[in-house]
Amino acid sequence: MAVPFFLILLSFLAFCPLISKPLQVKSASTSTLLINAETGAILYQKDAHKRSYPASLTKIATALYVLHELERRGGSLNQKVQASPNALMTFLNPTSATSSYCLDRTGSSIGLKKGEIISLEDLVYGLLLASGNDAANVLAESVGEGSIEQFMHRLNLFLQEQGALHTHFVNPHGLHHQNHWSTAYDLGLIARLALKHPLIQQIVKTTQRSCPKTNKQHSRLFIQTNKLLKPGPHFYSKAIGIKTGYTSQAKYNLISAAVDRGRILIAVTLGYSNSCQMFSEATQLFEAAFAEIPISRLLFAKGDNHFFFTVSGGKTRLEAMLKENLSVQYYPAEEPLFQAHIDWQIPPLPIPQGKCVGNLKLLDERGTLLKELPLFASREVEQTRYAYLKETLIQYGIPLKGSFFLLLVLLLLLKFLRSKKSLSGKGLP
Repeated sequence: MAVPFFLILLSFLAFCPLISKPLQVKSASTSTLLINAETGAILYQKDAHKRSYPASLTKIATALYVLHELERRGGSLNQKVQASPNALMTFLNPTSATSSYCLDRTGSSIGLKKGEIISLEDLVYGLLLASGNDAANVLAESVGEGSIEQFMHRLNLFLQEQGALHTHFVNPHGLHHQNHWSTAYDLGLIARLALKHPLIQQIVKTTQRSCPKTNKQHSRLFIQTNKLLKPGPHFYSKAIGIKTGYTSQAKYNLISAAVDRGRILIAVTLGYSNSCQMFSEATQLFEAAFAEIPISRLLFAKGDNHFFFTVSGGKTRLEAMLKENLSVQYYPAEEPLFQAHIDWQIPPLPIPQGKCVGNLKLLDERGTLLKELPLFASREVEQTRYAYLKETLIQYGIPLKGSFFLLLVLLLLLKFLRSKKSLSGKGLP
């Protein structure tokens, strides 16, 4: 007797938070977030949902969307594009009257010239490594099919689809605009997505790269702006990226990433008055997290926990158990949330003791399968007489509709035969 696939939610463990201990750190930032890059678990936060100006951290989203669109269209990073006068339009002090993407002559750039022909790959390096505002505009115009405004519209839609619901960008580089904002939480989400892309992973940990000669310029060098990656007082050996940002309104911002024993963490630290403190506190956040010792917690013990299911046609309820422990390991600052489901896969009756009857699955809050263990019948489940006769009728092709009288006769006959056999066994005539 096959039972359709379905899930039973164990309500006592649904989205059950385990015991966690917040990191004991202090931050002078206006907004901070520390997350696990793989799971998204939050280790530390301070006003992570507060609206903030992201400055050049915007460029991470720009790079992510550019690469997403190239892959979707089957495009190539080797493609050469031309820097247009519109993309390189600059003002000494851009105002609300100028286009939201216009460049500030005092802002960071890779020195692109009008009419310069350069590859998309070099532009992405110039965007993330040297924080080129001009590279951002040329990329946006190229991928936006000639319109930076169109690129920004699509970028915002893309970010919303990815879950960054409290972000709104009006330009691809992050120069200040009153309608250009995000949150530490959204920026952490964007950074997680970006770090999944191999090219972005490579760029954000590179310290310098030579840009080949173009039709307008000789070869030039793109220099990393993240001091965690470069020799000096702020060098951090575990750092693997990602991006700095600064405007006078946003102040000093940083999204950093670090790895220790295969565990990758991302820190978003916003609104510092000086960059030295920003780099120093990012390192302190990482070190506090990496110093934690993982905890192992038993969720279900083999033999002790029993799970029940009412089998149609069974004399008793099915009772199942695990033959091995189901446990999880996590770090104290990472508060895991779990769902436990049973995927019952009931075999035909009768079900013998020890028969596999399904699987106990442990999932995170996003539905990702973390662990799975088989469940086994603790005792035999016999079939009822009625279920046996009903199955027999089906086996011989006798329609059940209108067969109630026949079933009744068969049950009475079976009862009579059993009774007669019982009396014969006692030696009565």
